Amino acid sequence: MSVVRRDAERRSQLAVLLAVVLAAVSWGLLSSVALAQSAAAHVARARAAEESFQLDRAAEAYRAGIEAEPSSRAAHVARRRLAWLEERAEGGFGPLVALERARRATTLDRTAFEATVDAMPRGLVRRESLELLASAHAAVGDTAAAERALRQWLAEASAPSERERATAILARLVSVEEPEEAERLLEAADLGESDTAREIDFERQVRVARPLALGALGLAALMMSIAAGTRWASLENLRALARPGTLLLGFWLAGAPLLVAMRYDPSTQDTFVRLAASMLGLFVIAQLVARALRGAARWRRAVAACAVLVAHVAMGYLVLLASGTTLGILGP
Repeated sequence: MSVVRRDAERRSQLAVLLAVVLAAVSWGLLSSVALAQSAAAHVARARAAEESFQLDRAAEAYRAGIEAEPSSRAAHVARRRLAWLEERAEGGFGPLVALERARRATTLDRTAFEATVDAMPRGLVRRESLELLASAHAAVGDTAAAERALRQWLAEASAPSERERATAILARLVSVEEPEEAERLLEAADLGESDTAREIDFERQVRVARPLALGALGLAALMMSIAAGTRWASLENLRALARPGTLLLGFWLAGAPLLVAMRYDPSTQDTFVRLAASMLGLFVIAQLVARALRGAARWRRAVAACAVLVAHVAMGYLVLLASGTTLGILGP
């Protein structure tokens, strides 16, 4: 009996111990959940305060969320937002409130905002405000005001990455009217070989090459008119396009490259769609002109052939420009 009694007492003690452990664990879990919920509630209040531009209250709520449960997910969010706010706390959050209101404005009063920016103390918020102001000026075509704001931003920027971004934006702005100034700005910032420099150079060369390509198309049309007049657009010639051989050749010229692009490099599909559409149109015109000039003088056929060749080269180049590349032909 004594052995049975001792076993019963041990089981009773183990049961009590297990109950205590489970109670402690449950209490810890419930406390952790409660603290995490409290932290999340503080973060929610902070976000609401940010939405209403009460940034000082938002910062306090984020701090409370961190203190409530430092290891919770809400606390991690609170730390990031609090760091963002504290980095922009110059002037007691007043400048940041003005910037946030400007960012959310449907229509920005550029004159009033410029006066607000001028009154801001130097710091990150003022520099971000100058960037926003420059963007607003540029959006309405006021390049002089945009350049003024960008130069102010560049003069106040201290971090190398920020100076590079400001320089790149300024260079893009002035490149249309003053390409030499854009080049000087990039070289001074050691960005002469940067992507921005290459893009500006590409855009500059495109501004020259596009009118040349369009002029070549106009010249081809003039040559075609001299060689064939309007005889090529006859109904008989149009019917002849429906012949199987002509249709097969047209499909081969326009459809085969597009199918290859779709199969092996989908990223080039937009380029090949433009190229197929333009080449198919020129193929139709070439077929019509060729039929109209059967038996015509040799010089007429030669002029028409040259016109078709010029038109194909010019159209192909325009397609490349529309796709953002020239494969090194008359451009980067």
